[in-house]
Amino acid sequence: MLSFRPIAQRRKRQRGSAMLESTLCFLGFIFLTVGLMEFSMAVYAFNFVTWVASDAARYASLHGNHSSSPASVTQIKNYVRGQAVALVLSRLSIDEDPTHIWIPNNHPGSIVQIKVSYSVHPLVGMLMQNDMIVSSTSKMVISN
Repeated sequence: MLSFRPIAQRRKRQRGSAMLESTLCFLGFIFLTVGLMEFSMAVYAFNFVTWVASDAARYASLHGNHSSSPASVTQIKNYVRGQAVALVLSRLSIDEDPTHIWIPNNHPGSIVQIKVSYSVHPLVGMLMQNDMIVSSTSKMVISN
C-alpha cells in the first residue's frame, strides 16, 4: 500500500524552493533583457551608419563645385554629426581624405564616396567581449 506523508512534513521539506525558483527565473530574465539591449544597440548603430552614409553622399552630390554652396569635408562631417542621435560622437568616424571622398574631383559627373563607421562598445560585456565596428560606404554621382 502507498504511504502518504503528512502535509506538514511535505511543506517543511519544500520551504524556500519558491524563492530559489523565483531567483533563477529573475536571473534568466535579466540576462535576456541585457542581451537584447546590447543587440538592439548594435543593430541601431548599423542602421544609423548605413542611412547616414547614404544621406551624406546625397548631400555632397547636391553640393558640388557648381552649386551655390559647395560642400567641404568639414561640412560633410558636421552634417553627419548633426544626424547622430543617441550615439556617442567620439566613436563616430567619417573618412576625411578628400581624395577618397571626391573621385576624381568635386565637379558634376564625378563620384562622391562617403564612408562612415561607428565603434559599438558592449554595455556589460555579457554577449560581446570586444568592441564591434560597424561601417558603411555610399557612392553617388555629383549632379551640381
